[in-house]
Amino acid sequence: SIIQLDMDGLKYINDNYGHQEGDKALATIAQAISDVCDKDMYPYRLSGDEFLIIVNYLPKEIVESKIEQIKSDLRKTKYSCSIGYAYRSNKNISMEELLKKSEQQMYKAKEEFYRNSKYERRKTPIDW
Repeated sequence: SIIQLDMDGLKYINDNYGHQEGDKALATIAQAISDVCDKDMYPYRLSGDEFLIIVNYLPKEIVESKIEQIKSDLRKTKYSCSIGYAYRSNKNISMEELLKKSEQQMYKAKEEFYRNSKYERRKTPIDW
């Protein structure tokens, strides 16, 4: 499986509260990811506010449970991220296809987040 995460509102935090606060937000997201990862999960930071977890040999139900745990942990903070994932049940599916599917889901979740919230994309009025 591939899990991709993209933090919501990092630009707003950096622009309005400084990069030190943005770094704190990223560290919080990274900790939530790290807390759920076990020996079959490999987390990576891809870029500024994007993360990736490669999951080996875990059933789909456990992967979904790990995603829900990340979401639950982040609800206890003032930060959020959009998450997408793809599960490979067929070895004929390439890593590139998994990455593409998980990325599509992540961006769909991000669009849904902004559509269903009071926030505007890249202008998020985060309540501190």
